[in-house]
Amino acid sequence: MQYFHPVVLDKGKDTIRTPAQLKGKRMTTQAVGNTGEQMARHFLATAGLAYKDLAKVSHASYNDSVALMRDGHADAFMLVTTIPAPALMDLATGRKIVLMNLDDATFQKLLKLNGGYARRNVPAGTYKGQDKDVSAFGTYTHLIASGKLSNDVVYQLTKAIAKNLASIHAVVPATKGLTPKEMASDVGVPLHPGAARFYKEIGATN
Repeated sequence: MQYFHPVVLDKGKDTIRTPAQLKGKRMTTQAVGNTGEQMARHFLATAGLAYKDLAKVSHASYNDSVALMRDGHADAFMLVTTIPAPALMDLATGRKIVLMNLDDATFQKLLKLNGGYARRNVPAGTYKGQDKDVSAFGTYTHLIASGKLSNDVVYQLTKAIAKNLASIHAVVPATKGLTPKEMASDVGVPLHPGAARFYKEIGATN
């Protein structure tokens, strides 16, 4: 599972808390065309904003974005990744940071832009200075199967993954919490008939 991180510098009462407050600010995000960059644009759009409404937008690497934030040349850093993000752990050692909390109204606006988005929760203590859970959103990692694969092969593959989630969690901690029902979520891409058969059998879909 991937988590969108809208990170801002902690400036006390002047801390940016909502997408609307990014107007006229400086932002750094991932390269144009990257999933995180698209999500940053959608995040801004929930407040009726676009890049042109910001003072400056940098499309930089994680390291360069951290440097921009640390040196005070950017007010917000937006990226999508697993948690905890090493780049943000690095940034939090030198600057006080805040993850913007996502309210339900804003999330509903995001769903209208991309129905594949999902609610996420960043647990307290994920980053230095984060003493409360933060409501967020993110995406799923997808396993794409060719339509030419037989239904039985995809059925068995899906079943094997679902039955061995504990082993997957042990290897990839970011998948912890993933369930067969969540695997069957509608993300705007049709399920292969073999996968659909398995999910229906276990009651994950109708």
